[in-house]
Amino acid sequence: TFDKKELKKFINENGFFFSSLKLDISKNAPSDMSSQVPEGATYFEGIVSNGELNRNGYIIRPKALIDSLSVFMMNPVILLGHETDEPIGRCLNVAARGKDTNSQEIFVQGFVFDDLTGGRFGRGLLQALSTGHFTQEIEFENMETGEILSREEFSKFNWEEQSNGDWVMAVTKLEWVEFSVVSIGSNRKSLITKTN
Repeated sequence: TFDKKELKKFINENGFFFSSLKLDISKNAPSDMSSQVPEGATYFEGIVSNGELNRNGYIIRPKALIDSLSVFMMNPVILLGHETDEPIGRCLNVAARGKDTNSQEIFVQGFVFDDLTGGRFGRGLLQALSTGHFTQEIEFENMETGEILSREEFSKFNWEEQSNGDWVMAVTKLEWVEFSVVSIGSNRKSLITKTN
């Protein structure tokens, strides 16, 4: 069993619910970004994806997001809960962190107009991030052995082999169209990490 302090540490390290997350909400971005953040907007940084198995039961390969970055940055919109009629900010920068292309963190910097979230962003109630994309290509990964199969190879398995729980779908090519500020994201570690 965990005492309260150990439980809080475990939850914070493993990306589950944050019961007492307190953020310093000021309106000033770092000096190299300050000219890009409009007056009245809140600058933030976060992780939008990291290549882990998400709550929806599939993986988004970080390389798929990076390969679609030029398309996303033509209109780097941030939405509220994937609602296309509720834009709340813009992404200013995206970078991949880490050497292993299958587990890189996709780091983002952007700004949100908190009045468009009903003040929920500023109060720390919307601390998760979630990508919006159109899947174009997939593969299948065996979580026990690490074996990778194409869609065609996987489709040759019988139903029992396909559904034994060892295989997960991984998105390898996509069109990244937005990311959203949400209350609970599919990826447990896709979170706001800093606001200024």
